[in-house]
Order: sequence, then structure tokens, then C-alpha cells
Amino acid sequence: MAGCDLFQGYFFSRPEMITYKGVEPSKLTVFDLLRLTAKQTLCFKEINQRVARDVAITARVLKLANARSGKANLVITSISQAVIYLGEDTIRQFVRVLAISELGIEKPTELTKLALTRAQFMSLVLDQNNKELSEQGYLVGLFSVLDSILDADLKDIVKEFALDAAMSDALLHESGILGECLTLTKEFEVVNIDTAMIQLAKINPELGVGDIFNFLLDAILYSDDIIEAIAE
Repeated sequence: MAGCDLFQGYFFSRPEMITYKGVEPSKLTVFDLLRLTAKQTLCFKEINQRVARDVAITARVLKLANARSGKANLVITSISQAVIYLGEDTIRQFVRVLAISELGIEKPTELTKLALTRAQFMSLVLDQNNKELSEQGYLVGLFSVLDSILDADLKDIVKEFALDAAMSDALLHESGILGECLTLTKEFEVVNIDTAMIQLAKINPELGVGDIFNFLLDAILYSDDIIEAIAE
């Protein structure tokens, strides 16, 4: 499929696992930040405080906020200002994106791009059902690549992040509507269209193959924009 070659390859689909030992000290701040944004009940004030402690993360969040604001004459200079113009949900998403990119800084950029594409694709598909599912789908998409980024077993990552049952089952067993959407995503990545369409019928029978290709294109463009915006 045009534009989807980055998805394929043994490195991305089945990484060699090592026993999860924890995160390198240099990455603890962003790992903790990602774990914080994965909580079911989020306190944005706490997220703001954590981000503010790290000058580099703050600068990158603001850079991304300015790039995505769509207002050439507006310069966002603080996290609180970014929240006013873009909203808490958007800034929280930016923090997640930046945490993933920081954790994967020693890995190929395509791995971060894969995480972002999966996250956005799942979010778009599930947004047709409801907003809460869309938000969870975004997280599942991001986390589905975290085992490759951290060279860790996915079950240890799920435990570390204390994910709820729906997201845990999706990541570990590809069960439930979130798991079915993850399976759909993976089947499209390897161009198994017939199998993908069977999965799509389980998720939302009102969607067709044209919708899915549009969502996939949007997701790829989204990940390209984000990678460009956060590039040094």
C-alpha cells in the first residue's frame, strides 16, 4: 500500500524481548510523565507541574503547541497559555507524544512514527463510536509499540502503567472493541484487507473500506506533521 512501507519489517512487528528491568535513569522523568497521562482520572495541574520541572520537555511542548496552533501571529510562551488556546486534551496528547519520542530517541524515527500513526488511526476509527473510546484507542495505539521502544515485555509495561482492564486486554490479548481495533490496525499495516474488513464489521459496520483508507491517510499525515514539528 502506498505510503505504508514504514509499517512492515520484523523489527517493528516482533521485537526481541528482554526481561523488563525498569527505565534508564536519564529517561525516568519522561517515563513517569507518560505513566501519569495514562491514568484514568487525570489531574492536569499535576501534569503541568511535572512538565514545568523539565526545561527541555517544556520547550518541546511549547514548540509543538505553536506549530499546531494554526495562528501565525500567536506565540505561545507558557503551558497555561497553551491550554487556553488548545485545550487540556490537546496538551495532554502532546505530552504523551513527546514522552514516547523521548523514550524512543535511540530507536529509528519510524518506530515513533508507527506509534503515532497507530494512535491516531485508532482514535479516528473509534471516534465514530464515542469520544471516550477514541481517547482510549489513542493510548492503546501508542502503547502497542512501547515494547519495541523499551525492549520490554508488553505484559510488564501494562502492569507498570496500571492500565484498566479494557486497555490491558486490548494490548495483551487484542480482545474487546479496543483490541479488535488494534487488530484492524495491524491487518491494514500488512495489507490483509479481507481480514481487516471482518474486524471493521465487528467495530462499526457502518464504516466502509473508503473510510478506513481516509483515516489511515489522515493518521500518516498526522504522524508526519508531529515528527516534523518536534524534530530538533
